[in-house]
Amino acid sequence: MRAKIADRAAPPRLALVGEEAPGRDLVRFGVAVLVGAVFSAVQVFVIPRRLDLATYGQYRLFLVYVAYVELLNFGIADGAFLRWAGRRPAAIAREWRTVGKWLLAVQLFILIAAAIAAQVVPSALLRAYVIAFATCALCVNASVLSSYALQAAGDFKRAGRVVILAPACFAVGMLTLPIHTLHAALGMYVSAFAVAATYAAFAVSRLGTVADVDGDARDAPAVGALIHSGSHVLGASGAAGH
Repeated sequence: MRAKIADRAAPPRLALVGEEAPGRDLVRFGVAVLVGAVFSAVQVFVIPRRLDLATYGQYRLFLVYVAYVELLNFGIADGAFLRWAGRRPAAIAREWRTVGKWLLAVQLFILIAAAIAAQVVPSALLRAYVIAFATCALCVNASVLSSYALQAAGDFKRAGRVVILAPACFAVGMLTLPIHTLHAALGMYVSAFAVAATYAAFAVSRLGTVADVDGDARDAPAVGALIHSGSHVLGASGAAGH
């Protein structure tokens, strides 16, 4: 009898997004990763048909270094992901705005530094690389932060779309647009990630509107703490992936 009374008196538990079907969400996100990989594979067959041999070699060289752009968030995104695990969607969306401002400040500083460096670089090719690399870092890291927020909130449907958008937009753009130069290819590459980052930010802004409960309250995020915790994850993933 006491147990029944206690159960009746207990407040209803607020379920997190996607908490009731973890298997379905895992499959959904896994399929999104697979589709994104398919679009990336399509590029291997499409791009050589659009660019001459020398330009294609220059583009491939850019891809070697652009794979490391996530290192330029210095662990902020990874630290935020660790902090947001198990949080309410509304809390994640609120902190995402704060963390996003820090990340954008870092990326804009890098972009300004790249623009200044481009003024003194004698090679036109190197100038294109420097600007494209810094711009891509801005778009990729903004997309990663928002994707992590969606995953932490359990919204794997929209997180999956973020994974697919960049390679899909790039593949479609290369197929449909008259892209035959390195600058056009790099511009299309950066634009594809800009689309993904824009959608991801919109998706996070649409996260749950349920207010935090008292038990979910925490201290405000600190950029130093995020970098400290996230840099270990970022370094480990970088070492494993490269």
